Amino acid sequence: MEIVITSGSEGPRHDPYYYEEEVISHEGNTVTIHNGLAQWFTLNDSGMVEVYEPGSFIDLLDEVLVKGFGYTHKQLTRMHRKANRPFCKICGVYPRDVTCADGYPGETLLMCAKCGTIVASDINMSVIM
Repeated sequence: MEIVITSGSEGPRHDPYYYEEEVISHEGNTVTIHNGLAQWFTLNDSGMVEVYEPGSFIDLLDEVLVKGFGYTHKQLTRMHRKANRPFCKICGVYPRDVTCADGYPGETLLMCAKCGTIVASDINMSVIM
């Protein structure tokens, strides 16, 4: 199973809004979930499903995900977070406490609070451009 999460901004230049998009692929099924100015998802590029009632979006999404993948959105998010959590090779553990530091422009470094080893990094391309 592959989960790719991207984020960015949408809307007019003078008033951009944050969005996050998840693409979940497994055994020929692909779901794209968009959370931003609008909430929508597609299953196997069959067309966009947009829900306007706040509580029903997650219910409908979970129904589709359980049929296609066997897991709810919350379970898939938890699995992705656990699979991509930082590991400190010096301490030999998944650090509970991490500190942040700036790297190159737009780069954020996550460091093990115990030994100072860089365990992960994140880049924000909008800062560079």
